[in-house]
Amino acid sequence: MDVSLQSKLLRVLQEREFVEVGAIEPKPFKGQIISAAQNSLEDAVQTGQFRDDLRYRLEVISLHLPPLRERSEDVLPLFQSFLRESTRSDQDVALEPEVETAIERCFWPGNIRQLQNTALYAKAMFDGQLVRLADLPANVSRHLGSPETRRRAEDQQQKPSRRASDLDRRASDKPRRRKSDRRERVVDMSREQIEELLKRNRGVRAKAAKELGVSRMTLWRAMKRHGLTELNPGE
Repeated sequence: MDVSLQSKLLRVLQEREFVEVGAIEPKPFKGQIISAAQNSLEDAVQTGQFRDDLRYRLEVISLHLPPLRERSEDVLPLFQSFLRESTRSDQDVALEPEVETAIERCFWPGNIRQLQNTALYAKAMFDGQLVRLADLPANVSRHLGSPETRRRAEDQQQKPSRRASDLDRRASDKPRRRKSDRRERVVDMSREQIEELLKRNRGVRAKAAKELGVSRMTLWRAMKRHGLTELNPGE
């Protein structure tokens, strides 16, 4: 947060009032502040990046949440929770044992956001019955114990770090049989899965198809099955 903005926030907390943009008369502020920081506020104060007086205004009840790498026992339950949320189900989604191993051993440098996006990725790729190793992003599936298992994961997926690049490589480098399987899986997607995919890509079919690693025509066929071709006209 910019230092000048910090002074304005401090004033609001001290005076318990604020002036809207374009207004003259102040209005009472009745809200409560919930704030979060990735870095140590103590260090930020020492380097002049954060006001000491604002820090003490905000630090009423402080909670320290360790990163996922320091609480590995929470990773799998959180992953299942994100999967249930994305599939709108009350039941845990079945996971291949090697999927559980990869999830538990991943370092998760992106923390909760990376774990949540991995669950969304798996939800878009799996067959609705069982999440397999091939349904995980390559930067997660490679976190396995044995060299044989790692080679198997790398055979199923390419290694670019970004999800879009990973899908591009999947579309261009995999054997025809795998391409055919992927096309069939996309065509068989449920209406809810397609709607969520389009929403995530703001209705742009080209971006949605790219995320899945298929052509726009393949995605269009899946949309046509559910009468969605006119609802999401983005190209």
